Amino acid sequence: MKKTIISVIIAALCFKAQSQNTSLGVFAGVSIANMHSKVDGETDNGKSKIGVLAGLVLDIPIDEQFSFQPGLQFVQKGTKEEETSGGFTEKVKLGINYFEIPLNFLYHPKKGNGFFIGAGPSVGIGISGKGTYSYDDASISSDLQFGNTDDDDIRRLDMGANFITGITFQNGLSLSANYTQGLSNIFPGGSSDGTLKNRYFGIRLGYFIKGNKK
Repeated sequence: MKKTIISVIIAALCFKAQSQNTSLGVFAGVSIANMHSKVDGETDNGKSKIGVLAGLVLDIPIDEQFSFQPGLQFVQKGTKEEETSGGFTEKVKLGINYFEIPLNFLYHPKKGNGFFIGAGPSVGIGISGKGTYSYDDASISSDLQFGNTDDDDIRRLDMGANFITGITFQNGLSLSANYTQGLSNIFPGGSSDGTLKNRYFGIRLGYFIKGNKK
C-alpha cells in the first residue's frame, strides 16, 4: 500500500512539471539528525547521526515572488549515544528510514537572483529502522517495529515543521539547506511513556528542469 501511494505521488509530480510552467527538481545530500527525549521529567539530546537525503521536488509559481514547493524525499533520521565508564564503552545507535512529504511555501525576495526562503509542514512515514547496542567488543542489532502498542518500538507517522533556504542558479543547479523539527511524539503509547521527537538539518544539491509554458 505504501509503495502504491509513493508511486502515485511521483507520477503526479512528473506530470505536473510537464503540464504547467513549473520546475521539477531532483536532489541528493546529507541529513544531520538527532532526537529529543523527555522521560520522567528528564530531558536528553543524543549525538548527531549522519544520514542520506534524496528525492524529488516540484516548484509551482504563485506569482513573481512566491511559489509552492511540494516534494517527496527519502531521509534517514535517528540518534546515537556513547558513554565510557570503568574502562568500558557503551554505545546505542538508532537509525530510522522515512519517506517524507514536505509542503513548503517559498518567498523569492528579488526576481532573477535565485535566492529563496520558506517554510511549511512535513509528513514523514517510517519504512524501516534498526537499533544497535554495543558494549565493549560485543554488539547486538534488531529491526524496529512500527506501531502504537506496548509491543512496538516507534510510531510510523512523524509530523513536522520544515524551514528551508537556498539559491537556484540560472543553469538549474540548486543549493539549499533545511531544518525540520518533529512535532509528533513517536513513542508508542504517547505521553504515558514520555516523549521522543525527531529533528534534522539537511544539506542538498539539486537540479531543476523547467516545465513547458502555456
